[in-house]
Amino acid sequence: MMGRVCAYFFGKFRKSEHMSGRIPGKHFENADLRGICLANADLRDADFRNADLRGADLSGADLRGATLRGADLRNVFMQGTVLGEADLSRANLSDAILRNADLRKANLWKASLCSALMTGADMRDAELADADLAFANMEHAVFCRAGLTEAHLENVFAEGSDFTAANLREAVLHKGCFRSALFCSANLQQADLSETDMEKAGFQGADFWRANLAAADLSSADLRNTLFIAANLSCAILWKADLRESDLSYANITHALLRDADIRNAHLEN
Repeated sequence: MMGRVCAYFFGKFRKSEHMSGRIPGKHFENADLRGICLANADLRDADFRNADLRGADLSGADLRGATLRGADLRNVFMQGTVLGEADLSRANLSDAILRNADLRKANLWKASLCSALMTGADMRDAELADADLAFANMEHAVFCRAGLTEAHLENVFAEGSDFTAANLREAVLHKGCFRSALFCSANLQQADLSETDMEKAGFQGADFWRANLAAADLSSADLRNTLFIAANLSCAILWKADLRESDLSYANITHALLRDADIRNAHLEN
C-alpha cells in the first residue's frame, strides 16, 4: 500500500522534475522512487526503509536522522547531502556519488559502498562494521573515530584520507592506496594490509598487533611509537620509514627493506 501511495505522490516528479523544500509526510518505506529528484529537500527523520531509490538525486538534501535501512541506493546522487545519524544499515550504495557528503555518526553497518565516489566525505564517528567499500574512491575523506571492524576496503583509493583513532580491527585493506593518509592511534589489529600502498602515511601510536603487512609499501611513513607485535612485515618496504620507539617484538621482518629507516630505540625482540 505504501509503495502505491508514494508512487502516486511522487510520480510526476520523476527524473526530469525537481522537488525541494519540506516534503509532506515522511513515511516512504518499500516505495518505488527510482530516478526521483529530491535535491535540497528537507527529509529529516524520514523513513525510507527498503525503498528503491536507484538513480535518485538527493544532492544537498537534509536526511539527518532518516531511516534508509535496507534501501536500494545504487547510483544515487548525494553530493553534499547531510546524513548525520542516519540509519543506512544494510543499504546498497554501490556506485553512489557521496562527494562531500556529511555522514557523521551515521550507521552503515553491513552497507555496500562498492565503487562509491566518497571524495571529501565526512564519516567521523560513523559505524561501518562489516561494510563493503571495495574499489571506492575516498580521497581526502575523514573517518576519524569511525568503526570499521571487519570492513572491506580492498583496492580503495584513499590518498590523504584521515583514519585517526578509527577502529579497523580485522579490516581488509588489501591492495588499497593510502598514500599520505593518517592512521594515528588507529586500531589495526589483525587487519590485512598486504600489498597496500601507504607511502608517507602517518601511523604514530597505531596498533598493528598480528596484522598482515606482507609486501606493503611503508616508505617514508611515520611509524613512531607504533605497535607491530607479532605482525607480518615480510617483504614490506620500509625505506626511510620513521620507526623510532616502535615495538616490533616477534614481528616477521623477513626480506623487509629497511634501508635508511630510523629504528632508534625501536624494540626488535624475538
